[in-house]
Amino acid sequence: MPGKPIRGSPLAADGKVHLGTGAQVLWVLAAGKQPKVVNRIRMRDGVYTTPTAANDMLWIVTNEHLYAVGGL
Repeated sequence: MPGKPIRGSPLAADGKVHLGTGAQVLWVLAAGKQPKVVNRIRMRDGVYTTPTAANDMLWIVTNEHLYAVGGL
């Protein structure tokens, strides 16, 4: 995962690992011994915090926005 530093911790939820980067990307990986990229989500700005799962939602905070993604 090239790019800017990762400052938040990964979140493991629903069999996936979610990891935000300063390069404006939220990586979603299938959890396991050989993680595979499930999705690479382009964000409007850098993700410097740990994504949070609550109430069947994934909460992502960037420098400028708060996102709530349903269907976890």
